Amino acid sequence: MFSLTNTFPRADWAQLLGDQYNHALEIIISCRGNYSVSASGWLLDIDSFNDVVVRRHFIADGNIGALTGNYGAAFSNNRFQNAHTRLHDNAKAIHDRRITTVTAHAYGRSQNQNTVFKHNEKHTYVSHQLNVLFELARLYPVN
Repeated sequence: MFSLTNTFPRADWAQLLGDQYNHALEIIISCRGNYSVSASGWLLDIDSFNDVVVRRHFIADGNIGALTGNYGAAFSNNRFQNAHTRLHDNAKAIHDRRITTVTAHAYGRSQNQNTVFKHNEKHTYVSHQLNVLFELARLYPVN
């Protein structure tokens, strides 16, 4: 059975995710399935995984305030940005691109039209996600 235990980079996922571990695991399993077949699906899954881990990080780190409301609100939190710039900026880049994809919303949320997320864009967002994961591994090391 797949788990987050032996992932790279290694982080103490149980410590970070707590009772949301299985939820995050289901998202990562979907992400693995979408990686080769659906670029937009993969991006949506990665953003959903980051939603779970960022929300849990807000609970774990009492110095950055509370996250209430939608996930996008995390990126307006200056304490989060200042304390965890690498996590903030890379998760935000993924989220900002995800919300502009055709599958994110049936109709554009702004005057800009939604665009298809293409396979050739993935390398940029894989890099952003690796930065998220390396930062989480630093913040939640395996003992």
